[in-house]
Amino acid sequence: MEVFIIPLLLRKDRYSMKKIFLGCFILMFIFSLGFIPNICNKVYAQTEPYYDKNFNNGIGAFFANGNPITISDIDGKTTITWNTGKEEVTNTTLVFGGGQANSSFDSASITLESGTVGSIYSGGFSTSATEPAIVDKATITINGGTVNSSILGGGLLYTTVNNSNIIVNDGTATFVLGGGIASYTYNKIPYNTGTKEAPQDSGTIVKAANITINNGSIEDLYGGGQGYSNTESTSVNINGGTFKYVTAGGSNGYTGIADVNINGGDINIYLSTNRGTVDTVNLKMTNGNVKDLYIGGEDAFDVTGILNKIKANLSGGKVTNLYAGLNGGVPFKVSPPNYLVSYSPGVVENNYIPDLININTLLITIIPISVVLLIAIIALAVRNDNLLV
Repeated sequence: MEVFIIPLLLRKDRYSMKKIFLGCFILMFIFSLGFIPNICNKVYAQTEPYYDKNFNNGIGAFFANGNPITISDIDGKTTITWNTGKEEVTNTTLVFGGGQANSSFDSASITLESGTVGSIYSGGFSTSATEPAIVDKATITINGGTVNSSILGGGLLYTTVNNSNIIVNDGTATFVLGGGIASYTYNKIPYNTGTKEAPQDSGTIVKAANITINNGSIEDLYGGGQGYSNTESTSVNINGGTFKYVTAGGSNGYTGIADVNINGGDINIYLSTNRGTVDTVNLKMTNGNVKDLYIGGEDAFDVTGILNKIKANLSGGKVTNLYAGLNGGVPFKVSPPNYLVSYSPGVVENNYIPDLININTLLITIIPISVVLLIAIIALAVRNDNLLV
């Protein structure tokens, strides 16, 4: 900068002071432009998609950095494309809608048409509690292809996704989770963003998760997240597809409100809680098939999850076996007011919940009794009136 300014000052005879100040201002502005991009990179991280094939000892990671991307099989190779480029990736690659530590993006959009990847995250990745990776709104659409591990509404470790939307129209995945991953080993160092005692304070956060499954093959579907994560609310809508397990809450951690609507599909086992805590479950079933439905957790030694409230209405479809299951690792006592379960005739083949009454049977019983009592009261009132006359 001295090379340009000093000559200006030496030639006062040809320049007015006003022109000198204007020239200095322009030069300073040009000078600053060389530094502003570097400062922005430090605060907001890069905005172009980036592929780190050496991520976590060669697993590989692709960061979309808020850019809409599409994953497809092109000439036998899984390829990620976006408006201005494309990148071939391996079948172990983790695909992130967001970015790395200390990044924030308004939106993220990932579409899988074909090909194979390791996992797909709505959010980003960070190992630092003070430098989280943030995404406001994210959408993942699966039209085909294979996800070897997980499709997630959240991010990896210290991340926040405010609103996530997962739509599966076809394809195959091992796990689908509304929340994020709170327990992970990166470069041989284990990380855990929360604690068993207070998962609500976890650094892995999803504020509102929405999952819609129209078709496809999924082994495990969780409304919440993994590890000691925090999923404030989740909505799971099953219209089709096949599942080994469907859980209203997370595999662990905290799930606030979980709305589960089963409108189709074939589910081997449904449970409301696995490990961790689920505050409230609203379960509605209108169609589809569930082999074993547990109001609490599955009757297994490692299922210790706590369910605070549930309202279940099984009005359609087919449930082969209805169990109370476990709550907090002990046999679940399903009783009002916190635990309300009803089902229509023909929906449940085998009911193994003691004292649970079929709601329609209950109404059929109550209504005639009520009518008889009403008639008796009217008759007694008329008789009393006649006696008074």
